[in-house]
Amino acid sequence: MPKEKKTEEKKVWKCQKCGKEIDIDELQMTEEELEELEKNNELICYECANKVELPEGKFRISTNFIDFTTYLKNLTQYLEDVVIRVGDEGLRIIAPDKAMICVCDLNLPRDFFTTFEFDGDKPIELGVNIGFLYKVISKAKTQTEMRYDRENGLWVSFDNTEFKIPIIDVQNELPPIEKLKPTTTIKLNSSEFRRIIEYADLVSDKLTIKCNGNVVFEAEGELSKMISNGKLYEGKDAKASYPIEYLKKLRFTEPQVEIELAQDYPMILTNGHFRFILAPRVTEDYGE
Repeated sequence: MPKEKKTEEKKVWKCQKCGKEIDIDELQMTEEELEELEKNNELICYECANKVELPEGKFRISTNFIDFTTYLKNLTQYLEDVVIRVGDEGLRIIAPDKAMICVCDLNLPRDFFTTFEFDGDKPIELGVNIGFLYKVISKAKTQTEMRYDRENGLWVSFDNTEFKIPIIDVQNELPPIEKLKPTTTIKLNSSEFRRIIEYADLVSDKLTIKCNGNVVFEAEGELSKMISNGKLYEGKDAKASYPIEYLKKLRFTEPQVEIELAQDYPMILTNGHFRFILAPRVTEDYGE
């Protein structure tokens, strides 16, 4: 009788954290690579690799949904995954966009909230998808509450309804914006600046701000040009250009906007509790 051919047993690879069997086809790695990971105690499954260690502490905050939603809307125009930082002083979200062209800085003090309860030895930092958080909170028609504790995670509630918000691992590299030292300050009505952006968008993809005796906003395309005279400014003369694609997405919550800049320098725009830092479109025609 012919000898039966022994079938070679296939090695079972298991996660070194939870013991779950790993689908090597899903990992798309060679056996040599898997052996190296196993040797270094780094062979873990997808679930363990993406599991976020929840921080200690807890908080419960509530606020008027209208202002909070408007602030979050600004963040969704530029950001995807962010870190929410809640501590004794309030709530802060600060992050750059993927292209590192702008930085959004939302800094809400505790007196912004109608309820603010925080219990922790240090600020609580939670990674979330800002688009999903906005979609949930934008549905609110009444007071919105957000609460967190390590055992139950992050929840948003309103209108007798609760939503659990996924907590994710977020790594944001923040540019050194605190080192910025603008030389010029412009203050104007938010509605006026919104109108200037809309006019500039008709003829060009960049808005130029000139401060030389008075403030002039300019936009020039191949066939047309827009000039809008603004108010006085404080500080030194300066000129800088900025991408309209970024400016036209802004939403304002307060009636006045403050713009800080310098010669071919990032813009620091402040409106209420929201600060927006935008990189310039550098040009060489300084003499204009």
